[in-house]
Amino acid sequence: DEQKAEEDAKKILSGDFNMNTFLEQVRTIKKMGSVRDVMEKMPFLGDQLPAEMNDKQMDRVEAIILSMTKQERREPELLNEQPSRIRRVAKGSGNDLKEVKGLVQRFFGMRQMMKQVGRSLT
Repeated sequence: DEQKAEEDAKKILSGDFNMNTFLEQVRTIKKMGSVRDVMEKMPFLGDQLPAEMNDKQMDRVEAIILSMTKQERREPELLNEQPSRIRRVAKGSGNDLKEVKGLVQRFFGMRQMMKQVGRSLT
């Protein structure tokens, strides 16, 4: 389990992760207790937490990701390339189109940020 955690950390810091990896991380955070408490303890996220960050929001994120096809989870770029996929995911997860688009944007932003953090550590 420790080896997998190390591999996941390397993958995340390289910016080479997908929605499956993101979903695993969301579930890991949820197991640790209150999402807000966990996030506030992270030095690089504490100041940038959105006001609406809470356990219900994490449940919505999980529902959105689970409404994606396996291919979309492996290749999230498909969501940006074909907007009809975002509409389908929104319907399937019971969320607004705006919320799904926001998650996809945040995912790509986080991936880019992690890539930069990873570069600065090497």
